[in-house]
Amino acid sequence: MSNFVVSTVIPGIRTVKQVEDNVAVSGKTLPGDDLVRLWQLSRSDFRYLPFH
Repeated sequence: MSNFVVSTVIPGIRTVKQVEDNVAVSGKTLPGDDLVRLWQLSRSDFRYLPFH
């Protein structure tokens, strides 16, 4: 993890719903702008990039 503000990685998340479910467990919320960006990314070619 190259960003000091990132304390954990949740691998395998593919949908906004999965992010929301994981964030709900933490007791925290994601700002609306972040949710919009995640939604945009989930509908872009970003999800097809080979990360591994």
